[in-house]
Amino acid sequence: TGVADCIFVPLEDTPFTRAKSDIAVQEGLIGGMDAVCPKWNSDAFYAYENVQEATDMLDSVYTDWHENYEDYKKGIIRAQNDMKEKYQQRFDKRLNILKNILKVN
Repeated sequence: TGVADCIFVPLEDTPFTRAKSDIAVQEGLIGGMDAVCPKWNSDAFYAYENVQEATDMLDSVYTDWHENYEDYKKGIIRAQNDMKEKYQQRFDKRLNILKNILKVN
């Protein structure tokens, strides 16, 4: 699996994207990425109003990432281990359900 450091969300300002505007940001955050998005989308993250501001925000994200790389690395390793453990738990549950349905021990 690949890991990205940030998600850049250059959404077009339309009624449709305003109605669903934060879905890409949320998907990125679930993946552990910093979000750089238009200010109308959400100013709770790195929000920009123009191209130069977007470039500055991306620089800021990467500067922050570089300065805190070891902490990010530890967090990624911890998240990967948690995902493996949760995957195994879900697999075991599904296997037990299947065994029960098929009456197999």
